Amino acid sequence: MLPDPETRLPDPTPIPPGSLDVSTETSPASLPPAGSAASANGAAAPAPNEPYRLRGPRRRFTIVFGITATALITGLAVALLYFKWYRTEDYNVLIVAHAEAEWDGGTITVTGPALGGDGLSGEITRTNNLVVRFHVPPGTYTLVVHDKTGRPVATRTNTLRAKVQWWPLRYPGMATSRPTP
Repeated sequence: MLPDPETRLPDPTPIPPGSLDVSTETSPASLPPAGSAASANGAAAPAPNEPYRLRGPRRRFTIVFGITATALITGLAVALLYFKWYRTEDYNVLIVAHAEAEWDGGTITVTGPALGGDGLSGEITRTNNLVVRFHVPPGTYTLVVHDKTGRPVATRTNTLRAKVQWWPLRYPGMATSRPTP
């Protein structure tokens, strides 16, 4: 059996004071009586003990404004990230340094004007098959290999153009294997 539509059921969860209720009350039981003062201007007058609730056009404006602002901020963030990504140069020059076994534990340093500062460095380890890779922009580079004590043991210099792989020490061929203990 259905409840009488004129009977208003109590709210199962009371709204704490100071909060904004966003529930939709469109049932005929929630509307004021036809001859009351609240129905004259089209809005229901809240009871003295009920919190203020946005209804009608103001509520709709608040919701539309919130959704529009969120969409605008998201669109601006995506556009900014795309613009920064689009203008970033690709480092399409690859320097692959395949070190000798006696250099294990040493470092390889690549310096050049395009890198600025101290350049790039990588540690020579057996877990990486004694190979150190650097992605750099086109330019002139100097590669220096330092052993465990910090003494330079090999130096190579080369000018590299775009889309080049440079193997300054030795080219082991395509037969690379898993790390050896």
